[in-house]
Amino acid sequence: MPQSQRSRILSLAVGTAAASGLGMIPVHRLPRPVRAGYVALPAVLTTGVSLLAQQGRPDPSADDDPSAHGLRPPTVPETAISLALGGLMVGAGVAGLRLDGGAENFLRRRGVPAPRLWIGLATGAVTLASTLFDERTAEPGGTSTQEQVLALLTREDPMALAPGRDGVP
Repeated sequence: MPQSQRSRILSLAVGTAAASGLGMIPVHRLPRPVRAGYVALPAVLTTGVSLLAQQGRPDPSADDDPSAHGLRPPTVPETAISLALGGLMVGAGVAGLRLDGGAENFLRRRGVPAPRLWIGLATGAVTLASTLFDERTAEPGGTSTQEQVLALLTREDPMALAPGRDGVP
């Protein structure tokens, strides 16, 4: 369903303002438990989602007793891949904290007044530019990246939800 021009502009403005506001938060100076959560939570979620995604559809013809949730235990390679993805997320989180501090210190050494404000404005500008770029590079039929991902998930149906059948939306 296409957006009206007014709702599109409102969406872009709210998204840009939110990104700018979040960019002004000095993440590297937050209390240690918050920084640990900033690094660990995405890693744990990535590992868990990866493990669940690799489970595939349960085999109803299997003779063994399925677990309560109907999924088989992960194999060693699946576990290794999921843990590696979680490790990559830890690395990305730590790198993000260091980059945040490094960018702020770089601007401070250069005498830039209110470096967090400038970092926030840059974050908003990059967010706006990437959103506009995504809209512009959509296929001629008007499918955005988000719509393409949703179509792929619907086609692959990793959770065996069978959308559109048996009352499932």
